[in-house]
This record gives sequence, structure tokens and C-alpha cells, in this order.
Amino acid sequence: MCNFRPFPFANPKAIILALLPLFFTLSCTSLSDIRPLELKESGLNDDRKSRGHLLLEQMQEAHGGLENWKSKTAMRVLFRDDWPGFWSRTLASPWPEAEQGLLLCSLLGTDTGYIQQTNGPKAGLVWGLQNWVTYTRQTPDTAPVFKHDDDVLFWIPTVTYFMELPFRVGEAEIIAHAGQLEKNGQSYEQLFVTWKSFEPNSTLDQYLLTINARTKILEEVSYTVRDQMGFIVGHMIYKDYKKQDGILFPYVMRSVSHKDDPTSTFHEFLVSEVSWGAKACSLPFVPRPELSSQKSAHQ
Repeated sequence: MCNFRPFPFANPKAIILALLPLFFTLSCTSLSDIRPLELKESGLNDDRKSRGHLLLEQMQEAHGGLENWKSKTAMRVLFRDDWPGFWSRTLASPWPEAEQGLLLCSLLGTDTGYIQQTNGPKAGLVWGLQNWVTYTRQTPDTAPVFKHDDDVLFWIPTVTYFMELPFRVGEAEIIAHAGQLEKNGQSYEQLFVTWKSFEPNSTLDQYLLTINARTKILEEVSYTVRDQMGFIVGHMIYKDYKKQDGILFPYVMRSVSHKDDPTSTFHEFLVSEVSWGAKACSLPFVPRPELSSQKSAHQ
């Protein structure tokens, strides 16, 4: 979907930006703009666009290939969501545990899937989203109860999008090479993607991917969160990649409060197992096919 925005949240806790690695650029009078200076100065010319599409293709190929990824149809990820800070956990985490075990199953390239808690007092509880309709199961073997839930509506598409990011950003309407970057003795290329307009707009987000120039692997991403506050910018670090069935997957995804401080952990996903294909997931992705909604109804 070319105008995809992976942040359809309305819950007050989401305003504190639960999952997101947020760095508050406090400028309430204008929209944040994460385009590097050289991209702003050059504008969106044909060279920037062609180099951007080439870099996107190189990154996706380095991660296993877009067509190979699509052929998997679904993914199952067993991981832990760690919240080391008292205040971030108290204000933002929806989980009962500071080190919450989770199981995510999702249909690739969509926002349909479910998350199951695997430890703590709510072990077995399932949050589900099918065609933008939310439901819960008290345990995997109980019937789904369909009721609108803002937490479910926020967490499932957001977690899924960030785990699929190298392949999902190609859905953007605007893709441009954003220049080179040297950091800690390593060379990087930057890829800028957005929707609707090259300049910042109040409704659709910007993403700036930092890609290793030699390996073409995604290492960092910065992004805006227009659905909540126009000045907000978030950051996530991707590391500890492992290959499973030909797909390179990050086993650590760390939300950081400050872009230049990789130790400023807001919270992080620590993956223990990844498998591909619908058969890897034990529950149906669409338990009530007759029910569906629209993303715009919840934004």
C-alpha cells in the first residue's frame, strides 16, 4: 500500500510512544524533517531517485531478496521485549513483565497477525488483528473475542513493520539516495523514503535508513511519527543478523532515546527464533473472514 503508515495508534500510552525509540526534537512550531542537508539542497532529482532505487534493491538482495521473502508468506518470531528503565516501562510498556516473552505470527506484507504472551501473569493471552479488526484470546485454544482495542491496533502492525522494514519500505511513493556517512571508521549510505511529498507533510511519515556501504545491510533507521506529534523523531538500531531459510533477520532491534548513543536503550527486542511459512503458526490468521475494517477509521 503506497500510503502506508505503520502507526495507527489512538491509545494515550501510545502517545508516550510505547514501542518506539524516540528522540524528542522539541520544536512544536514546525514539522520534524529528517532529510540530510545535502538531500534538501540537491532536491529530488533523477539521479537521487535512480540511486535510491538501486540502493533499495541492493539492500533487499543483501537481506535475502524481495521475491524470496514474499514467497515465505508468513513469519513466526519468538522474542523478548526488554524494558530496562523504570519510567519507560511504567509509562509506555503494555506488558506485565519487564522482560516480556512474546510470540509474533504475521502474514508478510500485511498488518494481519497476532502476538501471544509467553510468560508472566498473562501467559497465553493472544492479541490479534485481522483486516484492521482487533480481537483477543485468553489462551490459544479459546475462541477469539472481537472488540476494538487500541493497544492491539498499535502493537501488532508496528512490531510487524519494523521487523519487516528492509522489505516494506519499498512500498513508499518517494525513494531517494540521501548521501554517504562516515561513523566509527565505517562507511554508510543513506536511503530516504516517504509518501505524498518530498517536503515534510503533516500526515505521512519520513524514514531515513542507514545502510552499511560494503555489505548493504540495514543498521539503523530514523523516522517521524506524524500520527501523534509533528516534531517527534524515533531511532532504532538493527544488529546481530542471522540467516534463516535464506532471509537475513536481526536478532536485536534496539530502540534508543538518543541517535548517537547506542547504549541509551528505551527498550529492545531480543529474538531467539525465527521461522517462515504459514504452517509455522498454529492459529488461523483470519478467524472471522466476514469481519474487516479500514485503517483510516482508527487513525
